[in-house]
Amino acid sequence: MPKQTALKFLRSYLLMLILLLVGGIVFNLVIDPFGVFRIVEINGINNVKTGQGDHVRMGKAGSVRVFKPQAVILGNSRAEYGINPEHPGWGTEPVYNLAISGSNMYEILRYFQHAHGIQPVKQALFMLDINQFNAYWENADDFMEDRLSVNPDGQLNSYYYLSDIVSTTLSTKALSQSINTILRSAAKKSTTYLTNGQRDWHDDLLFRTAMQKHGSYSNLFTVEEQSLFSTRSKNRVPPYVESFFNQKSRTNVFDSFRRLVQIAMRDNVDLRLAIGPSHARYFESYRLMGNWFLWEEWKRTLVRIVEEEASKAGVKPFPLWDFSGFNPLTMELVPPPNDKKTHMKWYFESSHYTTDMGDLIQDRVFDHKEPGRTVPDYFGVLITSRNIEGHLKNIREENQHFRELQPSVAKELADLASEFDISNEYVKDIDGKNITFKW
Repeated sequence: MPKQTALKFLRSYLLMLILLLVGGIVFNLVIDPFGVFRIVEINGINNVKTGQGDHVRMGKAGSVRVFKPQAVILGNSRAEYGINPEHPGWGTEPVYNLAISGSNMYEILRYFQHAHGIQPVKQALFMLDINQFNAYWENADDFMEDRLSVNPDGQLNSYYYLSDIVSTTLSTKALSQSINTILRSAAKKSTTYLTNGQRDWHDDLLFRTAMQKHGSYSNLFTVEEQSLFSTRSKNRVPPYVESFFNQKSRTNVFDSFRRLVQIAMRDNVDLRLAIGPSHARYFESYRLMGNWFLWEEWKRTLVRIVEEEASKAGVKPFPLWDFSGFNPLTMELVPPPNDKKTHMKWYFESSHYTTDMGDLIQDRVFDHKEPGRTVPDYFGVLITSRNIEGHLKNIREENQHFRELQPSVAKELADLASEFDISNEYVKDIDGKNITFKW
């Protein structure tokens, strides 16, 4: 082949490679299967982000950069499903559901800092859950400091937006997910996450999922409760430890909560705090696990920290609502195993509540009156140092009433717990003092 012809061929080949590369980048940017760039969203083309479910921390970090929300929802999967950012009680917009499945307290702090570093947050609702405060709950594999807008100390991370460029535009995985996104969008499949950050919560979808995967609500509740008991088993490796203080790293998980409260107070963020309402069966399982005193101590400490920081800052404490416990809503009857038609209104399994329940929470927290919807007086207690002990006593009495009112459920859970070799000893720690408890 003549030299000139060879050079011409090489130039054409390189040009083709460059065009393919650029085309692939543009294709992945526009389809955006991980929900990172949000350049355009077209129903039937790229509205079903197939990659976001497995890369939620990447997707939500990117979405926050694009949407620049002035209000955010914080928490774990319970808030992801149950708290609707489009509730009319919010005082500013846009609102983004920044709750992340399986997140620990440190991750929640860092994503709050990320959103606040991009666009000062004016309002936030933090749905609290004791699982977020397990000091041995490690950061998720897909958690990366580099993709967040500020460092842990609050200093600007100038090039944070570059951290995911290669993996989301140049990788074969991105290309594959883009193709899947187009196919699933065209087929009108359900999406994992809505554009506002909330998990796709539609009741029919959740009901169909429960029936297809588990056959009934009853089976789905049991799976969740079995998971609770198995984590408390003596045979679990490594040995079960539930503590607010990590002996290995010498860190107190409440420090991250305190830091979040301090930032919100310093910058005049309207922060509302709320302990979520898992089902009564879930909290009865907690009692059978021997975790009741830990649950109570957690609530006392939340109250103490909020009031301590408010006193230091010379401001009013942030409101802290408790929606957990035993009442007609949280004690909603679970349909029997052979019932495949009844839709539960408030729950779709033991620990996760529906958006209908989330709307009641937001009505109470934001003091919002919605025509045709009334929040029962018993649902949601504003807790402070003045009423915390009486409140905890009331929940203990309500728990006893629950067992008397639904004896078959109480026996079912007790029998389920007896199937596991549950340890009667573990570590509780709040202020760095390692204390072994037996029950």
